[in-house]
Amino acid sequence: MKKTTSTLAICAFAAGALTLAACLGRAQNNPQTSNDMNSEKITLVSPAETGATLLQALQKRSSTREYSPDGLSLEQLSGVLWAAAGENRPGRLTAPSASARYPIRTYAVLAQGIYLYDAPSHTLTRVAEGDHRRVAGMQDFVYTTPLNIMYVADLAAYEGNYSSMPEAEQLKICGMDAMAQCQNANLWACGNGLASVTRLMAPGEEFLKAIAAPSTYRFVLAQTIGIPATE
Repeated sequence: MKKTTSTLAICAFAAGALTLAACLGRAQNNPQTSNDMNSEKITLVSPAETGATLLQALQKRSSTREYSPDGLSLEQLSGVLWAAAGENRPGRLTAPSASARYPIRTYAVLAQGIYLYDAPSHTLTRVAEGDHRRVAGMQDFVYTTPLNIMYVADLAAYEGNYSSMPEAEQLKICGMDAMAQCQNANLWACGNGLASVTRLMAPGEEFLKAIAAPSTYRFVLAQTIGIPATE
């Protein structure tokens, strides 16, 4: 299993990188910020097809923990989420998934609420109202940055052939899937003038409680994305 998981992880990263090479785009500035989009459902837009190359994004990518409190534009929010977990062909996402099970549920934690991302419709639906950024991480910068993404595994996706696999092994695969999504978002952010950091530190159980998660849900990974702070 370790050898198989390792091979899948390498393939996941390579596939994610190749996808980003074709799909990286620079979002256009828009005065509407994510903090203004205070509605039950947010309809996202298609990412622009211009911007940094994959090589440029890889050269610039770094983890950042200092952000401006300014909200993201609708285009920026849309581009990040599409890169992380959007559809690039019917029924298939920008990031790879072992056996195409797609167990990861992607949540955007904004100042006005927690939203579940839906890939086929490219929309966000609010599942918890209010500012819940304190359950999206355990570091101060998380609480003021406009966007935190929470990657949650739904182990129900493994019913059938994988149902006899121990949960710890299922979560290893989920971690690989979530990391592929994270890296897509990291590269899109970097290629479009945003900053990001991938995080494991988060009160996962508190977050699951905030979204009234089913018993099959497990917190896997978190990510913070925003406008870099200016000196």
